[in-house]
Amino acid sequence: MQILTIKQLEEYHASRKELLLVERQMMAMGEESHQTPRLKERLEKLTAELDMVNDYIDSLDDSLSRQLITLRYVEGMTRKDVGAFVGLSEVQAGRRIKSLLSVLPDS
Repeated sequence: MQILTIKQLEEYHASRKELLLVERQMMAMGEESHQTPRLKERLEKLTAELDMVNDYIDSLDDSLSRQLITLRYVEGMTRKDVGAFVGLSEVQAGRRIKSLLSVLPDS
């Protein structure tokens, strides 16, 4: 089983957009395209990466932790906006997020 990295978490928002783009390309090209196998492979890789992030979020013990990570990395909000959303200051939200990330490898 692969371990989630901070880099993968930080790239979640962009990867989700890329997934939608690849799906759109596949629909436009159709099944007969010679690029379809390569796009399917990319789609599978992106889906696996996004699943790892979602599994990590699901594994967090408390609702606040899940909200902080989801808002920051899935929704792409700033620490200030995350803090405001959950009722913490920007500094408090940043510290809590940093603590949650401390168990993950950098890359």
